[in-house]
Amino acid sequence: MKKLSEMTDEERYGKVGAEIRRLDPEAYKNRTDKSAEANLALLKRLRGAIELQGLSPRAVNVLGRHGIRTRKDATGRDVLALTYGERNCGAKTRSEIKRWLDANDFPPAPADTHHVAMVREANAPKIGAEP
Repeated sequence: MKKLSEMTDEERYGKVGAEIRRLDPEAYKNRTDKSAEANLALLKRLRGAIELQGLSPRAVNVLGRHGIRTRKDATGRDVLALTYGERNCGAKTRSEIKRWLDANDFPPAPADTHHVAMVREANAPKIGAEP
């Protein structure tokens, strides 16, 4: 039998425990329910939080009100249609959510950058337009 100091995290804490410790060591230490089901639920919450990390707090709240924590939760649902009647969800937040849904594991650009690009495009001189 190996000493604890010689064991890998996976050998010592199991696959789920090692993954939780990798994502958030404090969450692993401070958990109150140490059952396998609770560990899986904690891991799912941590993975969802990591995936939503690039979004603004407003966009995260809008998605959370509809139970969407990951892109997988959003598949098969018309997320943008759900957000139209939502308070505090304007065109800027919807465009940020759309970029998040379309992204392939890349965090979306900050919403301000997108807004600035839209303003620049609107104010740019049109090619071929008469002065």
